[in-house]
Amino acid sequence: MYEKLGECGSGFSEDIRKLIRDFYLRRDTDSLSTVMIFIQAEIGRLAKQKNRLDSRELADDAVDSVYKLLNPLKPIMAAFAIIFALLWFILIAISEDNIWNKVYSGITFITVSLSIMFIFAISVVWMDGELVIREKFDTFLKLSMMLAPLFLLLSWKLSILSLLIQIVAGIILGKKLKTRIVVT
Repeated sequence: MYEKLGECGSGFSEDIRKLIRDFYLRRDTDSLSTVMIFIQAEIGRLAKQKNRLDSRELADDAVDSVYKLLNPLKPIMAAFAIIFALLWFILIAISEDNIWNKVYSGITFITVSLSIMFIFAISVVWMDGELVIREKFDTFLKLSMMLAPLFLLLSWKLSILSLLIQIVAGIILGKKLKTRIVVT
């Protein structure tokens, strides 16, 4: 078994290799089932990637070449959109008379920008087919980060609350992701 796992060792993630080493150190058969689960997850992920690559090969070459030409424009357009939004919020902040309204305007820009970036990140992961819904609490945290700016519909003075919700949800998600073993 050691030889078989050794032959495939270069294809395993660091987490799987660590579990295999732990098995040989402790001779714990329960870790073998964990290794099997990780290997099955890795096989499923690789099968998805293979299917995606196979479907891309079937696509028309002309469409692919147009997409390849337009791909460099995506970050440029995103940068222009961010600069335009920043200038718009600066103009709104300058037009305000009260210092607190200027602060609310700046916080509104930050919270809306964070929400848009998080929605964009989730949508990219979802379109790649790699979005995994793990726990209800994780889903709640992600939704709260995306939907926190909806408080601004009630009053833009709630922008501080919206930003605090996003910061707290981001910190909790970050701590949960640090402790979780991720199979990639």
